[in-house]
Formats: sequence, C-alpha cells, structure tokens
Amino acid sequence: MALHGLQCDPHVIGRGSAVGLAIMKEVKAHGIDPVLVGGAVVAIYTGGIYRSGDLDLVPERGYR
Repeated sequence: MALHGLQCDPHVIGRGSAVGLAIMKEVKAHGIDPVLVGGAVVAIYTGGIYRSGDLDLVPERGYR
C-alpha cells in the first residue's frame, strides 16, 4: 500500500487497513478527499515500531 509516496506493509497499521481503504475509496467517490491522520500515520512512518488501534480520517478541505 502506498500513501502519498510512503510504502507500507498493511500489517503495520493492523487488520483495519482493508476496511479503512474501502472507506477512503467510498468517501472519495462522493467528492471528499480523506486524509489519514493520528497514530496510524505514526505507525506507517516508523515502520510499525509504534502501533495504532484505529484509523483516523479527516477531509482534506473543509466539509459542509
């Protein structure tokens, strides 16, 4: 999986990664650009040294 140029083993962010990717694709299909934030980003950045139990998504721009 690649997120903005980062390569990541799906196991680094846990089993929820497949669900998270499905959610990201769905909201993107509705014109919302989701951005992964929080502990999952740290897990990716550290190559799994830090573990996160969830995926936090926010819209890239203000959402109304």
